[in-house]
Amino acid sequence: MRHLIPLFFLSFPLAAYAGGDFSKAQVLSIVGSHGYYRISVRQIEHLIYDDGCTTYNIRITPPRKTFWDLFGLGRADDHPTAEQTQAAAAVLKQYAANQQPLEIGYLGGGLYPDPQQKCLYHGTGMRFDAPDYLAVRQDGRLNLYPYLTKP
Repeated sequence: MRHLIPLFFLSFPLAAYAGGDFSKAQVLSIVGSHGYYRISVRQIEHLIYDDGCTTYNIRITPPRKTFWDLFGLGRADDHPTAEQTQAAAAVLKQYAANQQPLEIGYLGGGLYPDPQQKCLYHGTGMRFDAPDYLAVRQDGRLNLYPYLTKP
């Protein structure tokens, strides 16, 4: 029994990484720099969202800084860094040039649908979590991004 107690407490961080979905897709285009990117993608397999979009746009903007970020109390620790986002963009440009498919999706918060424009999704960072697996993340703090609606 006492050996199960550490396993019980170790399972809590796993809940923070739960959720997400990936879909095989082809990058049609990527434009932008310095954390601001617009990516056009065509899904090849199952749809990530049931919205009827097979081609969609992803808008990446850097996460906004708040007073609490100065003390390390802002974004989640697993949010992609600016360097990871720029590195992912460079790799995506190669995928687009070679017309090579990859898995694009989100873990936790990410690929947040725009409430006014269909087939447009938002994120505040991206990184490759494994070869051919691009994960988009969204800083989920309310009142910082106009497209995040309150539950």
